[in-house]
Amino acid sequence: MKLNSVLVIDDSKYDLFIATEILTDYCDVKEIVCVDSAQKGLAYLQSKENALEELPEIIFLDIKMPLMDGFDFLNLYSQLSDKIKNRCKIYMLSSSLDPTDIAKAKNNNDVIDFIEKPLSEKHIGKLFN
Repeated sequence: MKLNSVLVIDDSKYDLFIATEILTDYCDVKEIVCVDSAQKGLAYLQSKENALEELPEIIFLDIKMPLMDGFDFLNLYSQLSDKIKNRCKIYMLSSSLDPTDIAKAKNNNDVIDFIEKPLSEKHIGKLFN
């Protein structure tokens, strides 16, 4: 699958690195944008509202982050314009195995699926096949 842009939101530099490597090696992605906080992710999306072709088709969102976690991001994301939300597909990417977190992610209308960290070739194959 060919993608124009993917946004990875994670406070771990290690997990950002892994996601970038996996996406580079196993996807045809023109641009991979990595941010280390939910606030920066929201700001990035809002900055692209009038340039829809630059919005990411896929967002990988961590759950456990300081200041604003992935669920806080989702609450604010739900208030963004439909122009943005119709373009982006969100996958929660987390090391949390807490059944409450997994259920909460899967029950959110803006989340496509929950993926256990780290992002891998297997995940990419599953997402794009």
